[in-house]
Amino acid sequence: MNCYTKERVTDAYKMVEEMMADTDSGFCCAPNFNVNGCAVFNNAELLETCRILCRNFKNGKLTMNPVNSGEKTIGDKTWYYFVLQATDVDDESIDPILLFVFGVLVSGKAMFFKHKANRDNIQDWLIKKLTN
Repeated sequence: MNCYTKERVTDAYKMVEEMMADTDSGFCCAPNFNVNGCAVFNNAELLETCRILCRNFKNGKLTMNPVNSGEKTIGDKTWYYFVLQATDVDDESIDPILLFVFGVLVSGKAMFFKHKANRDNIQDWLIKKLTN
């Protein structure tokens, strides 16, 4: 379990803004992946992540409710997100970026995208995998 403060999470978000390249698609909170607690991903990394997510959907470990997606403008940037939720109550968590930076409280982990079309396409694809 990780301990978060609003200041620590806000600093992590600021670092994401600074390190994100034009070729990056978005980011997610990944406390064990990186020192600042976030992972930035490009399209190739996103595709690999989607393959892993797809397996977890098929195995019944993850679910997604489209009502838990949204958008938020912070400064001059608009981010589009969706939330992935564990089906096992013991694996539930709260995304600190979503809570402290975006002001949204929902169980699960969020993925944040630069472009609405990317978020929508991936969300639709994952929901199809979930329902098939």
